[in-house]
Amino acid sequence: MIRIRPAQNRLPEQFHRTQPETPTPRNPLPTAPSRSCMRPCNLVLATILLCFAAACSAKAPDPAVEQALPAGVSGPLNPEAERTYAEAAALLSRPASSASAFAVCSNPAEALRKLDRAVALEPKFARAYALRGLIESETGQKEKAFEDLTVAVRLEPSAGHYASRALVSLRQGQVKAAERDLDYALKLDAASDKAHNYFGVLNLSLDDRTTACANFKDGCTHGDCAFLEAARKEKICP
Repeated sequence: MIRIRPAQNRLPEQFHRTQPETPTPRNPLPTAPSRSCMRPCNLVLATILLCFAAACSAKAPDPAVEQALPAGVSGPLNPEAERTYAEAAALLSRPASSASAFAVCSNPAEALRKLDRAVALEPKFARAYALRGLIESETGQKEKAFEDLTVAVRLEPSAGHYASRALVSLRQGQVKAAERDLDYALKLDAASDKAHNYFGVLNLSLDDRTTACANFKDGCTHGDCAFLEAARKEKICP
């Protein structure tokens, strides 16, 4: 069932469908014609890796999430909003007893409900918009997902938020938009494992396995080897 969000929980009017300016890509992708769409023969492989790019990450919790736990909120934001956000993030965490390398989104509907409350309490809570956008993307709410990630980028223009918005674009087949956001993410933080790994998925979709594997290796070097391991398991990378 599609969730209808109350009007008061949506973003301020000035954020609607607005995308910040980003510079011309630093490292253009190899062949311009192929950027218009993902090649069908590689879409399956790219999709396999996109499934690992869920909001439920196998990595350790973001320090910002740790700060927001009920045991001690960070301070600048509404305390109840931070607690509610932490509760939503906890629903996406991999149980300590799980043998799986990846987390299971146990209750996305409940997580979205909590994130709705978090942004209602704290309208400038960038991380809550970002997480809500990623979950919306996973549940097929494409317009809402892009909208929420755009708000996150406007409120807090971090490499992580640009990379997350690129993921939403990739899931919609919007390769050029994803490329712009990922390139800018790496300009902000050249050590962003998320941006390197998502660039790998993008290049894989364009039939450039050599560059994709290099991207995954860079992502691994900077802290997240899940994509490289998955690519090796699928015989994509050596």
